[in-house]
Amino acid sequence: MTASRAQTFAPPNALRLWTDGKSIYVELSGNPVHIISYRLTEQGLSKALELIKIKSEFAGEPQNERTFKFKSASAVLAERILRAQGIIK
Repeated sequence: MTASRAQTFAPPNALRLWTDGKSIYVELSGNPVHIISYRLTEQGLSKALELIKIKSEFAGEPQNERTFKFKSASAVLAERILRAQGIIK
């Protein structure tokens, strides 16, 4: 019997996340692969989810306008004007 890899529909930049009942593990792809572990607690899960969020922001996927937190003063002014005129919501 030969082993074969199961088909996945996850994007290539997806992170793997699993638990052994005591810890939460997050696998970061790269060369070499890095595995980060957190305690299986609410705080550990929160840290793992924060890592997933940070990774997804730099994954090359399309980002919505809420992703960009820093705007120049002129961009803020332009946005206010466009909202006041009803061009954007």
